[in-house]
Amino acid sequence: MSQSTWRRSSYSNGPNNNCLEVFSAAISLTGVRDSKNPATEIWISRTAWADFLARAKDGAHDRAI
Repeated sequence: MSQSTWRRSSYSNGPNNNCLEVFSAAISLTGVRDSKNPATEIWISRTAWADFLARAKDGAHDRAI
């Protein structure tokens, strides 16, 4: 995919520069990749991505440190 089509959250520029990039394709898929390893992409349905985001916002993926 074109480099310019991937987007990164403005919250991803922390001290460790840990970044997740997202690409929304016209074919009802969402691509996810690590900005430090952009050659590895995971493609999931937009429905699954929306479900993940909703659960993340609700704290379902939080873990105690």
